[in-house]
Amino acid sequence: MKTLSKSSEIFPGSTAVNVLLIIMGIVISLFAFTKTADNVVGYCAAFGSALFVSGVIGFLNVKILSKEVNRIVGEPFEDIAFIHTIRSAGIENIYRNRVRSIEEIIKSMDNEEQEIIIVGCSLKGLIGVGFDVIGEHSKFREGIFRALKKNIRIKILLTDPRYACFRAVQEGRNVGDIEAEIIENLLYFIQLKHQNPRKASNLQIKLFHGTPTIFLFATSKLMVINPYPYFSTAFGSFSFELWGGSEMYKAYYYSHYSRAWTTPSTTTDISNEFYTACDQIKELIEKGNYHNLPLIPNEEKRKSLLSMLIEIKK
Repeated sequence: MKTLSKSSEIFPGSTAVNVLLIIMGIVISLFAFTKTADNVVGYCAAFGSALFVSGVIGFLNVKILSKEVNRIVGEPFEDIAFIHTIRSAGIENIYRNRVRSIEEIIKSMDNEEQEIIIVGCSLKGLIGVGFDVIGEHSKFREGIFRALKKNIRIKILLTDPRYACFRAVQEGRNVGDIEAEIIENLLYFIQLKHQNPRKASNLQIKLFHGTPTIFLFATSKLMVINPYPYFSTAFGSFSFELWGGSEMYKAYYYSHYSRAWTTPSTTTDISNEFYTACDQIKELIEKGNYHNLPLIPNEEKRKSLLSMLIEIKK
């Protein structure tokens, strides 16, 4: 029975069809015992028997096919059914950490023609921090620039730095470190928009009033989700690649991006107007966090961020 129940996942509809054939065979055969013409009785008995036998043979065939699949691939049939279930849900690949998925992310960016979605804390693991970045992080930044040149919409949902203090202890960071990383990358993005005024409106940034639970990257054809475990970083944790249009893709797109992006009470828009955006970032640096404590306790770091802001406004 276990094999038959699992077989329905590999051979969808097989169980239902076989059961229907058996039931129809029994019903039509029983009809032969009613008062009908002799030739009709014969036809009903023969047809009913044929249906019944077909249904039984169908079950045997599924059983044989299941064993044959097992023999060919050399894996237990239950494992094959489990893999089929995972693929049907939308999972294309699993990576031990996010760095293993970066190549697929960049490839998907280059092939995208509509929209790119990114949801994360500071995006340090994806683009690095600030302006002086080399290596793998620069490849992603180049991918963003190429997408902007093609008029692709890019929507980035970062953690509001006023709420980032809730992640500091869990990640073994000093209060103010994550906040500063978010600020520096905000400065990078608004400078990128300022340097490319014709494409500026294609890059939209919002801040979410809460700590992240999952890093998400999505194009129309691919999504990478990367959960944030307690007392660990998302970047060093398992990532899951989903194919566009799958049930998992739709579920995470709606609940983790779409609803958050379109709910004004939980987000702050970073203005598309450069100097207004600069004023917003200045206010973030100078004001307190959720606990009404300095957002960046380290005075030198706070002054450094303000100096960066002044520099990019020149």
